[in-house]
Amino acid sequence: GVDLAGVGEGLQDHPSFPVTIRLHEHLWLDPATPAVTALLRRTFRRPNDLQVLAMDDASPDMPGLGVLMVAAMKCTSRGVVTADTIDFRMLSTAADADTLDAGVQELARLVEQPAVQALGEVLPFDMSEQGVLAAVGDYVHAVGTCRMGVDDDAVVDPWCRVHQHERLWVCDASVMPTVPRANTHWPTMMIAERISERIDAELAER
Repeated sequence: GVDLAGVGEGLQDHPSFPVTIRLHEHLWLDPATPAVTALLRRTFRRPNDLQVLAMDDASPDMPGLGVLMVAAMKCTSRGVVTADTIDFRMLSTAADADTLDAGVQELARLVEQPAVQALGEVLPFDMSEQGVLAAVGDYVHAVGTCRMGVDDDAVVDPWCRVHQHERLWVCDASVMPTVPRANTHWPTMMIAERISERIDAELAER
């Protein structure tokens, strides 16, 4: 029943590109062991606008495969969510395409390093524009579809209260006006703690 301009608009995530490595058998994980990850920050145009994620377990269904994934952390492309579609519109701006291309170039240099080569066989990947577009994926960092602000297209105010509605809040990553140059878990926790404190204070005043 919430019919506000901006609901579902402004979807953002960090576009990512993967390279798969067939790991040497002695590096395979026990299926009961969580994947080990590591993050490497890189800079293209802005500080920390690229991130490389290393995963030594691509999927439980594909044992022995690891992944190196690069993501563009500073994004301008925006998508949309409706009742029956999710369209990220990844790399729909030239700035995002250029940033991820720089990341793919960095990733290509990284997989040639002896330390990476020692892990296993780097499987072929397509660095062309068409190849990147075909392989680009999200980073599970979706934000922005209930954007915070005071303009007509904002869904919630700076305290996460839904415009034109009483006692209705949205308190998750969807209120972020733009996706941060970071993983979204801690920013989401920060928003939740801040807003819960405000709600508690309001309730105490009644």
